[in-house]
Amino acid sequence: MAGLARQLGTTSRTVWRSIEPLLEAMAADPDRFENVSSLGVDEHIWHHVSTKPIADGGRRS
Repeated sequence: MAGLARQLGTTSRTVWRSIEPLLEAMAADPDRFENVSSLGVDEHIWHHVSTKPIADGGRRS
């Protein structure tokens, strides 16, 4: 978002105000998953959180 704002010569807030209504409308569309058979999770972005203490083999969040 910050990079796009820089390229447009404006602020991140201005970009967000333009994009947010579109994202809300898309999220409210009940047909958005109509032809989806499976969803994937990018392992590099997904953070696994453990409920076990670190001393017992748990991971930091």
